[in-house]
Amino acid sequence: MSHLSFYDDSYERRLTARVMAIEQGHRVLLTRTVFFPRTSTEPGDHGWIGGHRVVDVVKEDQQVWHSLEPEPAPELAVDDVVVIELDWARRYLIMRTHSALHLLGSVIEAELGHRAVAGVVEERSGYLVLRSDLGEDEVERAVSVAREEIRRGLEIRAYWDAEREGFRWCEYGTYPRMPDGGLHVRSTSEIGDIELLSRARRKGKLRLSFCVNAPGSGSHLRPTAGQSNEPASRVSRPVPAAASDAP
Repeated sequence: MSHLSFYDDSYERRLTARVMAIEQGHRVLLTRTVFFPRTSTEPGDHGWIGGHRVVDVVKEDQQVWHSLEPEPAPELAVDDVVVIELDWARRYLIMRTHSALHLLGSVIEAELGHRAVAGVVEERSGYLVLRSDLGEDEVERAVSVAREEIRRGLEIRAYWDAEREGFRWCEYGTYPRMPDGGLHVRSTSEIGDIELLSRARRKGKLRLSFCVNAPGSGSHLRPTAGQSNEPASRVSRPVPAAASDAP
């Protein structure tokens, strides 16, 4: 099983790993990974493996598979030791949006007494779903309190449950902890400004859509495909299986 290094340090952008398996010529399994796999509520990471672009990451049967661009054909083989590197601009925006989602949900529950029943992070925005309707004034109040908590710089902690294997929690300051398996920034001060995009009823539920602005900026941080790190250099083969792998 791949070691999920992103849970050790969600800010780790680059490391080396050994190729354990290759499927269909472009799906790669590694001994360890910094790539968070996509879920039904959060996008997966993009980046590079041995200089080849990673365009999708999924978890199947407890294994994390990385899909590379099929053309040109990836020059990788089992037991290669490769440098893997995140598209950090994309990852960091998703982390900030994810943290904003949980902060806003916590504030709505604490200040207004309404609990979100779902939350979704997209590449450049996110949304909360509530069964209860909230007036415009209530929504503005919640966003205002969330902005104040961002200015205060609350500590954000994410950790494994001591008794339930595979279960993770996140905590924002003194707000009640929440179950969550995603990745967060370390402090609310990193989130930036929360901007409400829409408030709409869908299928009998309220959806609050928002995005986050870059900290200290009045404009949206909306990275394009070209706004990211340069790809890591390829590590040539053959390399012995014991080389600097350390998963």
